[in-house]
Amino acid sequence: MNISDTINIILSVLSFVLALISVVTVIITLRQNGKMIKNNEDQIAEMRNEHRMSLQPVLYFSNPKYCLERPRLFYTPPTNEYSIRSRCHFFVDVENISSAVAVNINCNAYVAINEDKTEIFDLSTTKRIKVLSDEKIRIEFMFPGDFQEKIYNSLREMNSIKRPHIFITAIYSNTTGGHFYIKNGYHIYVDEYEKIKCWHSIVASAEVEYKSELNYLRRTGKKNQLFERIKKQVEESAGDEKYIEFECVDMMDIFKYGIITEEEYLKKLKECHYPTYVGNLNAGCINKEQSSEEKRSNC
Repeated sequence: MNISDTINIILSVLSFVLALISVVTVIITLRQNGKMIKNNEDQIAEMRNEHRMSLQPVLYFSNPKYCLERPRLFYTPPTNEYSIRSRCHFFVDVENISSAVAVNINCNAYVAINEDKTEIFDLSTTKRIKVLSDEKIRIEFMFPGDFQEKIYNSLREMNSIKRPHIFITAIYSNTTGGHFYIKNGYHIYVDEYEKIKCWHSIVASAEVEYKSELNYLRRTGKKNQLFERIKKQVEESAGDEKYIEFECVDMMDIFKYGIITEEEYLKKLKECHYPTYVGNLNAGCINKEQSSEEKRSNC
């Protein structure tokens, strides 16, 4: 091997080494750039999150009232059902106590009853508030009363633990895309035991006392003098008082407030119960004694 061949071999080796160094340099540079891009993306995401949460509207519930209507005769058009029952209402003020605007507020309320160490629930329909700034509005929840006996039995309990408890929750957003959740609970303070006992007796005995009349109404669908007679009898037996108002006292260690992710927000949104429109059948609820405004003034 002459000197020229040796020099060519050395040059080839050096070229390979330089090429290898270049490849390693490119790989290292790409990795560093990838880390920098990842860090920048994380920083941008953090900045976006901080921007979303820079405005935190805080809702506050106050002046809660639970109201029980006296027993009345009702007609439910979708099911052609006649029944004697008491409707339950829950009224509460919702206030935004921060300077940040709250939007898309979805409020839910439910009554919980402890029965044999098991909680059963009566859910209301969801109340939606589009926008709430530095103001206070009063909202009303109405419970369908699908377990009338349990409500009355619970209200007549001397043990406060077994009485109904009311919980209210709300999910909402701010104007920059942040999502929030709030919850509070209340004990119901009962004092009008005799009136509750009287109304309970009317509801409990209705299906027996008016069995033939109610079956006739269900069968014929005629809302005539018979309907008016039953309606009048029930109202007279219940007395002049149209509502029983119950004081609501805050429960300890129930209040919750916090930030939730968009996934949590969407999950809770799916659990909301919005009212279903059934056309003119909604307006056919017979025995509508008071308007919504009148009920609000009472409670």
